[in-house]
Amino acid sequence: MSSNWLLQVAYDGTVYRGWQRQRDAGTVQGELEQALTDLFGCDLRVSGCSRTDAGVHALAQQVSLCVPEYPPIPPNNARKALNDRLPDDICVRSIEVVSADFHARFSNVGKAYVYLLAPHAHKHPFLGRFSWTMPRNLALAEMQRAAAALIGTHDFTTFSCVADRDDAGNTRTLYQCRVEELDGLLVVKVVGDGFLYRMVRRIVGFLVGVGSGRISPEDTGRLLAARDRNGGFCTAPPQGLFLYDVFFDEDQRDSWELEVMPLLFPPRP
Repeated sequence: MSSNWLLQVAYDGTVYRGWQRQRDAGTVQGELEQALTDLFGCDLRVSGCSRTDAGVHALAQQVSLCVPEYPPIPPNNARKALNDRLPDDICVRSIEVVSADFHARFSNVGKAYVYLLAPHAHKHPFLGRFSWTMPRNLALAEMQRAAAALIGTHDFTTFSCVADRDDAGNTRTLYQCRVEELDGLLVVKVVGDGFLYRMVRRIVGFLVGVGSGRISPEDTGRLLAARDRNGGFCTAPPQGLFLYDVFFDEDQRDSWELEVMPLLFPPRP
């Protein structure tokens, strides 16, 4: 009899072609499945809660899979064995046994993403792979006003990189969209029930456009209503984006706060 496991996986996505397995490219899913196959001695496939893009990082990618009864490996032993087999830029933070009907993608009720912006004055040689360095200072108060206007249920076609989805498929709810200064960086925090392709990166690109004075915060509603993917702002590069948390409980989702910066997340036992 198989057992259903939930793995929480963290990774530096810099060198990977994203999360999802690809035939001719290195991916996080491919590395994890190879480690699981080596450990259990049989071909294993996993389901992740989010298909992060090439170069995007994660602190809490949630991964479900069915593991065989034999060999009988306790979850904590499996976590240690997998981390011995995985490259240094991928780690399994925790493993727990879940119900047979649990699915990492379909059982969650929302996700939290964090994006790091580094002002030019805070240029740092070790932040380049984990943030987007700005050539000039940004107007924080203006960005905060624009971010607040995105909260709620909207058609986010303007903030999607996919052209041919139907209207209903582009509606999402944002419970939180905030920009704050922390440790010399600007941190964009977005919590929602789901996200369109590159939606968070498009939101960040829009907010940078506002912060640099190219777009007015008052244009936010107009841009949403236009449902035009050519909204006059760029898509932020991938390296500043972190899948920070995934929620299976609505109360946790609605009360989420950023506790520590992404690079400082506490280790799991």
